[in-house]
Amino acid sequence: MGNQEIDYTVSYAKSFGDFDVEAGHIWYTYPNVEDGENTEELFLSVAYNNPIVTPTAAVYWDYRDNDDDGLFYGNLGLAHDFALCDSLTLTPSVSLGMGSDAYLRACVDDVNKTAFLDQTTGLALTYAVTDWLSVGAQVNYSWIVDRDARRADYMGRDKNQRVWGGVNVAFSF
Repeated sequence: MGNQEIDYTVSYAKSFGDFDVEAGHIWYTYPNVEDGENTEELFLSVAYNNPIVTPTAAVYWDYRDNDDDGLFYGNLGLAHDFALCDSLTLTPSVSLGMGSDAYLRACVDDVNKTAFLDQTTGLALTYAVTDWLSVGAQVNYSWIVDRDARRADYMGRDKNQRVWGGVNVAFSF
């Protein structure tokens, strides 16, 4: 069934006026991949809330990597929430991802540079079941923007673009 990934995230978020800051830990697991190496990351993100569009910046650090340069992935994005009703929100988004040279070396063998890697557009739908529980689904379209990463098969299996999605359950307290 293609690439499958199950992620577990624990995070803490705090608002400072119009800014939301979130820090956390992600466990990435690949249950259907033989010899698939699970990994872990720490992340930090900042979002600026305003009525027009919400810009975000995030950085992810795979601390299990042994490379002295650090395995970092960054992401810049824009999103806007549309309340369809009291409990249902539609969120279109666009983002641009960037990987450090160590990140790219870990993903593909032939690329040794820091580069903008992927651009993603997406739609997410979130339903607030209660004040502390929400469920959601998303669909995204990603493509590789860096020529060297495209040639080195960054997304795997000769793919330069991918439609992907997911479901989530979120608890807030």
